[in-house]
Amino acid sequence: MEKEALNKLKNKISKLTEEEKRKRNLYLKKMANGEIQGPMTDDVFINKPYLNRYNEECLDIKLDETIYNNFVNSCKDKLDKNAVYVN
Repeated sequence: MEKEALNKLKNKISKLTEEEKRKRNLYLKKMANGEIQGPMTDDVFINKPYLNRYNEECLDIKLDETIYNNFVNSCKDKLDKNAVYVN
């Protein structure tokens, strides 16, 4: 798939509603499990092959923040401590 076509697809995906995203993830999960066939791209963020490792309940979980933001927010009041200790 050409770069311009991939960018258009990513833009279209970014405008999906939450329900449309859920349905898309379920569809991609079935593709990743081999239950259905469909067109694939070379972009792992579009195809989401890792969804075959999740059950349907996990696909419905909404995360309020990224792991990075969670880490930063949890460390704000502990700036005098070590975040990671290597032995």
